[in-house]
Amino acid sequence: MTINRNKLSTLFAAFLFGVLLASCGSFETGVFVDQADQPKDEIPTELPTPVVLETDVPPPPAHIASGLRFTNDDGTWWIDREGAVRMLIDKQYARPSLDGKWIAYEEEDPITYMADIWLMDTTTGERRNITNTPDRDDVSPKWVPGRPEIILFGSGTEIGRTNSANPTVVGVDGSGYQILDPDNGGLGEVSPDGEMFFYDRRERSVRAYYWDSETEVFDPADYDLPGTKLFIPSWSPDGTKIAWYVAGHFSNDETNQLGIAVFDLQSKSSVLMHVFSPQAGSDFHEYLAWSPDGEWLAFTTSSEPPATGRAPNLWVIRPDGSDEVYVGEVSAPIWRYDSQYLAFQGWNNALTEVIIYLAEAGTWQGERIDDLPLPEGITLLDWVVP
Repeated sequence: MTINRNKLSTLFAAFLFGVLLASCGSFETGVFVDQADQPKDEIPTELPTPVVLETDVPPPPAHIASGLRFTNDDGTWWIDREGAVRMLIDKQYARPSLDGKWIAYEEEDPITYMADIWLMDTTTGERRNITNTPDRDDVSPKWVPGRPEIILFGSGTEIGRTNSANPTVVGVDGSGYQILDPDNGGLGEVSPDGEMFFYDRRERSVRAYYWDSETEVFDPADYDLPGTKLFIPSWSPDGTKIAWYVAGHFSNDETNQLGIAVFDLQSKSSVLMHVFSPQAGSDFHEYLAWSPDGEWLAFTTSSEPPATGRAPNLWVIRPDGSDEVYVGEVSAPIWRYDSQYLAFQGWNNALTEVIIYLAEAGTWQGERIDDLPLPEGITLLDWVVP
């Protein structure tokens, strides 16, 4: 029997079209029907249980004063993260390195009273004399930001001349002892980037020492403050400004006056603030400290009201000279690492006991630390992250 090829092709095409329709599901007048609208058995679902991942964020310090460091005749202390008062080392005015590996301190020879710089390894407790200069008095060690391999200190041939000691360095391994400037002394504060430091000589112009370059002269006349003596430098945290205690004739008469000046190193400008005429017969308390966020300056003055007798005054002020606040007859201002609190110290009425206070920034109301067994006769040093 003969089969017509055209009819066979037509039947085959119809068959394929039917299969295609069956595979595509329901189809009406050229519009697909959403299969979600068709009834079907529901599949039970269950939301996953949230998983709490452990993090490395430590709990907050147990005490507001955690991280506060201080010294007395027995040694150097701090308040640890748990709020316990602990001795760091049995040496006064010791300075832990920025990385916490070392503690630097000065040790006097019991016969000559000449001092050397010593290091203690905080892991092993080993102590080493790293200067060994029997004919020199090495004092006041400082750590330099960005240069953990060296220690900066003052060195002189006479005992007790810290303010005029020559700036000197030595490696933490005891090598490389070098007097940076044998002709000038008066080691001041190191810049935040560790690139230079100012001398502190209480003169009308002071030297600035730069690593690997020559010294330069810092003259307040270049900042529109001619005839001004400078002492006790304090760097802003960002290194763009430097504050000094200043002395000079700031009024139209010839009266000797004191004050605070903030020098902007970028704009070559200055702001003079808290100018006063000192009264005779009082001690001179010198503390000048920037808050870590750069928003405030805390400083002490003497020989002016409202303090009475030989007591100091503590003030806080903005770096532009605004918002000055009198805190009280206390001294030694130390900022907490986050700028939220200011610590300072005073005496009881009988002048027999040092009292440590904490004040919240903005309120400046001092509250005595009376819930910790602080050692007697302490002096505040700094306040670090515990």
